[in-house]
Amino acid sequence: LGINVIGGFSSFFLNNNKIYSEAADNGSKIFLGEATNINKVSYSANLGLGLNYKMSEKIDLNLEPMFKYQINTFNNTSGDFKPYFIGVYTGCAIKV
Repeated sequence: LGINVIGGFSSFFLNNNKIYSEAADNGSKIFLGEATNINKVSYSANLGLGLNYKMSEKIDLNLEPMFKYQINTFNNTSGDFKPYFIGVYTGCAIKV
């Protein structure tokens, strides 16, 4: 069993700023406009834990719970909104 600490920063770039209203019954969309309080560039601080389990000489399983706290995402918001992501990344490595 291997354990790793994961840390770092990410950048987010706003590509398409469009807001639509979609009807649930027939799927029709109405364009409402653009959000005015989202920054074009924002960041996140990332912290996670990597768990690696060696199944055999050629196969490893990976489990990585991750916390990402967003920085500079919004401007002119009402209240104290602090967005974040919690994710669990999984996978396997096969050595040939």
